[in-house]
Amino acid sequence: MADYTRLQRTIFSRWVDHKLKVADASWGCRDVVSEMDGKMLIRLVEVLGEVHFPNRAVLEKPTTMRPHKINLAKEALDFAFQQKLDMKIKPNAEDLIDGDERNILAIVWAVMLRFVKFGDEEEGASLNAKDSLMLWVKNKIDSYGLDNTSFKSKCWKDGTALCALIHKHRPNLLDWNAVKQCTNPIENINRAFDAAHSYFDLDRYLEPSDLPKLDEASMVVYVSEYYYGIAEQRKVDLASRRINKLIAFTERNDSLREQYVQKAKHFVQNLNASRVVLGDRNVTNTLEGAKRKIAEFYDYKATTKNEMISEQLSLESFYNNLATRLSQKKRPPFKPEAGTSLQDVHAAMVQLEKDEKERSIALHAELNRQIKLGHWEEQHKSRFQKLEHWIKEKEAYLNKKEVSNSISEATFQLNILNAFDKEIPALKRDSVEPFVKLGANLAKEHFERTAEVQQRENVVNEGFKHLEKLSSEKRPVLLADLTREQEKERLRLEWAHLSHEYVDWLSSAIAVTAFTHFGFTLEEVQQFKSVLDAEDKTLLDKSNQYLSSAGVVWKAAQDIVVKDLVYTTNTDETLNKAHQSLQQTLQARQEKYAEELAKQIANDNLCKSFADAIEPFSAWIVTQKDTVSSAQGSLETQLQFVVERINHVESEGKPLQQINQISKNIEAAGITYNRHTSLSYRDVEVQWQQYQVFMQAKSKMLEEEIQTAKLRGMTEEQLKEINDIFLQYDQDGDKQINKKELKACLYSLGEEKTNTEIDQIVNTHGTSGQISEPSFKEFMIQVFGDNESQESVLAGFKLINKGADVATHDKLQKVMVEYDVNYFQKTAPKSGDGYDYNAWTTAMFSR
Repeated sequence: MADYTRLQRTIFSRWVDHKLKVADASWGCRDVVSEMDGKMLIRLVEVLGEVHFPNRAVLEKPTTMRPHKINLAKEALDFAFQQKLDMKIKPNAEDLIDGDERNILAIVWAVMLRFVKFGDEEEGASLNAKDSLMLWVKNKIDSYGLDNTSFKSKCWKDGTALCALIHKHRPNLLDWNAVKQCTNPIENINRAFDAAHSYFDLDRYLEPSDLPKLDEASMVVYVSEYYYGIAEQRKVDLASRRINKLIAFTERNDSLREQYVQKAKHFVQNLNASRVVLGDRNVTNTLEGAKRKIAEFYDYKATTKNEMISEQLSLESFYNNLATRLSQKKRPPFKPEAGTSLQDVHAAMVQLEKDEKERSIALHAELNRQIKLGHWEEQHKSRFQKLEHWIKEKEAYLNKKEVSNSISEATFQLNILNAFDKEIPALKRDSVEPFVKLGANLAKEHFERTAEVQQRENVVNEGFKHLEKLSSEKRPVLLADLTREQEKERLRLEWAHLSHEYVDWLSSAIAVTAFTHFGFTLEEVQQFKSVLDAEDKTLLDKSNQYLSSAGVVWKAAQDIVVKDLVYTTNTDETLNKAHQSLQQTLQARQEKYAEELAKQIANDNLCKSFADAIEPFSAWIVTQKDTVSSAQGSLETQLQFVVERINHVESEGKPLQQINQISKNIEAAGITYNRHTSLSYRDVEVQWQQYQVFMQAKSKMLEEEIQTAKLRGMTEEQLKEINDIFLQYDQDGDKQINKKELKACLYSLGEEKTNTEIDQIVNTHGTSGQISEPSFKEFMIQVFGDNESQESVLAGFKLINKGADVATHDKLQKVMVEYDVNYFQKTAPKSGDGYDYNAWTTAMFSR
């Protein structure tokens, strides 16, 4: 047997075996010459021609006897030639039964040329198996610069073209530079054989020395082994890639869920810690302590609160990205554990802001209380200083030992003492009692310097006791002088008593008005007006009463010509001027009140203008972000909206400038509390920054998703190849190809389809027996791209595991990376000697 015949027989046998097993795995062919009979020929023609042998009953009968075999072989030949086989010398039935090598190989070759053909035969534009295979080869290795004009070319005989085919699809299996530089054809053939075995398990059924001996027909069939092997491996690679992406996607989802929960727990934990601090109502009971507490509160607002706002926005963005990721892949929505959902986080944040507001009110109330206590203490000190000065003056008087040489002098001294004794109760009533009451109020409020207050009161009490003791000691000395001018002295004394009482009372009243505090807020100041007017009326009425009583005494003294008022320097003019002084003081206080009211109104208007500016802007940011996060439109529509927001950042962010200016005005006005809003400029500044970061991130994510959706797991090179092949077969340029053109086109891309399959493709993706360029591209994306449906993953497992319903370690490790194999085996339920990939896939797509 000649070498070329032996090799042709081996190669044709493998080709027939492959075609029969595609139709039925129980069929096969080890040696086409010795095994060829009527049944095999019928089956081969049926599979390739997609036709049915009419006499099915004959196929069911046993054919052990030669006459029966010859009859069946005759019917098989008739059936084959009815399909328009082209042979100059036709074999007879005995040739098939007797194993005539030349004729059997000839009819197999005729079947190849007849049925592996594409295009319109009537117009002479069809391509046979050899031409179609050559077109596929050229599409793959034209860029390698080989002299590849036919399957007789040297590049096929020396293995270079085979090496190029493998290097095109698996560059890591071959060193192309070594192939080009090699001068020994056997070395390159060995490289090709080894790489083909590693790549798609092609047996080395040829020796390296056999390849140069192949005739063109054998070379065509042998190269078709590479075609089918590469096409099959591409499907396996695609299946493996889909499983890899499913594992990576699921693992990433699991990781993102865990990250979200941890982030949410950490956020809520920090928030609750802040709530504990905000709920502390302990006070230091000092003014400095109250100021420090407020400073700490605003420091918290500027730092910790802003960080929490940033963290909340980041958490929302994290969750929305995960939700979008799951939704786009049609996965069930993520339901975080209790206490960590966005609703829970938002509710916790709302409660925190409520706690902040309560904390702010409490702190400012304590500050106001401390300021009020400070004013009281100042009044207490002022009263003490006046009382202390009076005590010292009277102590000096009582300690002085007068010498009376006449009745008038004795009477004068006695009257001075009497006046002093009368002055003490009035002073206690008008000055000491308010002084003590003020101290009692300070003690009741647990004022921080209550001990100093008590010490001052003790000094006053002891001083009065000492004065009373000195007075009681002085009186016996002066009693002998009571005979002097009783009536005049009585009037002088009465005048002195009334005038002094009035002046003392007036001094105390004016002193009280100097420390009047109108309130800290607009509401407090407005409410104080009625109190202020009532105080003014009370003081003026009492002053008029004093003036009326003193006026009666003054007139009586004038009537009896009392000229020397030795007991006082006060005159009726002095008292009138004092009354005018009280009126002026009260008027000044009213003017000061009006200034404070105007200031509080201006401050409140400023605070309201700040709230009117910041609240809508903050709400707008939230609305825009929610709109983007919950968008349900196409990715392109979503991206257009996001890009518009990014492009208008400068104009849409202009309110922030106004908010900042008003905030500075509030700070310059010394305003520390805004009843109209709990937001600060820093709050919305951080919110705006996070909004911009969110929009940029969303834009990038959408762009990537759009690009991914366009390619759908394909490379740019694959898309170009699909476009180029379509244009190559669309000879009339109408952007349409017919069924036969589609079949040839798919074959050139490594996808061999039967006529039935071609009909199904055109019926699904085309119209009127034609398929358009966009529809063709969409179909090829489904074939080559990452169809990540549950069905495609299950089909991939079935392909990898050779049709079995369970996956085994040996089959998986051949096509999948070690990490994916380990992950699958750890998470898939066992089933016999393998793993239940159906249950595993269902579980993966459920989360």
